[in-house]
Amino acid sequence: MADTNTYQAQANELSQKLWAIANELRGQMDASEFKNYILGVIFYRYLSERTEMYMAEILENDGVTYEEAFADDDYRPVVEDWSLSKLGYVIKPENLFRNLIRKITKFENDADKFSVEDFEKAINDLVGSTMGHESNKAFDGLFNDMRLQDVRLGETVADRTDMIGRVMVKVSDIDFDLQDSQFDVLGTAYMILIGLFASDAGKKGGEFFTPAGPSRLCATLASLGLDEAKTVGDCTCGSASMLLEVQKHLTTHKVGHFYGQEQNATTYNLSRMNMIMHGVDWQNFDIYKGDTLKDDKYGDDLKLTVQVCNPPYSLKWSADKKFEDDPRYSGAGKLAPKSAADLAFVEHMIYHMDDSDGRVAVLLPHGVLFRGGAEEAIRKYIIKDLNRLDA
Repeated sequence: MADTNTYQAQANELSQKLWAIANELRGQMDASEFKNYILGVIFYRYLSERTEMYMAEILENDGVTYEEAFADDDYRPVVEDWSLSKLGYVIKPENLFRNLIRKITKFENDADKFSVEDFEKAINDLVGSTMGHESNKAFDGLFNDMRLQDVRLGETVADRTDMIGRVMVKVSDIDFDLQDSQFDVLGTAYMILIGLFASDAGKKGGEFFTPAGPSRLCATLASLGLDEAKTVGDCTCGSASMLLEVQKHLTTHKVGHFYGQEQNATTYNLSRMNMIMHGVDWQNFDIYKGDTLKDDKYGDDLKLTVQVCNPPYSLKWSADKKFEDDPRYSGAGKLAPKSAADLAFVEHMIYHMDDSDGRVAVLLPHGVLFRGGAEEAIRKYIIKDLNRLDA
């Protein structure tokens, strides 16, 4: 088994190859936008290979391949049901990633040749397979940022086909085996790419994920002494990196259910992809899109065992008087000021703490320790009245 350094080297190789593709696009499409296409292809490959692994496992004793089972009118509904119940989606054999790659690199004739429209249909078929099923909440809109008809990819279908085909072949060239811990290469490369493209766009990576050191610190503090966690939440979850970090620090690595909320639509999609790519079944997470401060998607009844968070520092918010009646904020008698919503996020997390053993580890700017006015009142409420602050 290869060591961690080997896995990191493979992840870096993937990043470098895909970064080289993005560099070719300068002047045609901003690399910060093109990341959506690259990450979408990586994710589709993962879903495809996960399908193949699962089908090989359940059909082993039947002596048939996935292609043969799907072609059989009696077998097809059965394997579709298996796929939906376990994976949450169906990828038809002709839409498997390796079959799309074959049409790019080893097509038999012009009719067999890959088109970007083949990939678009494959994605639509995948998402469409979840319609009417509970798993749709995890997959709906996941590929919305990968607009395969965008003329910035190319003026013609042939140009767009060439561009996406090159990305797909580059991704297919990377050697990672989902059956062992090399799966982490995919997840690690995914996070590296997010950081690379965030930097290219002139943005800090913190828009997408918390740096590894602070993320580990929060996860360590929040999970201290816990073998497993019934529920883990992050109310500004970004790409879900901190949620997944908590799982690593539990001695059994068992989490009953993950919860998250994210306002940015693109990052919301990334968080769901990241959960699935790290082996979290669609049944075991709920990521919601929305503004946590204004619209609490958790509802009143959800209480969480572990919460971690790195909210946007000193975010401006409305501090509208209507929030004085919000049970998350009403206890202190004061709302966090318009100029800094830091303590409003803390109040949200305290409200959702499990009463028996709820833990919160949150990264905040140092101003929350000494600023006066409403923030002083909220601090006193948290410390004196609720006795919630340990460190």
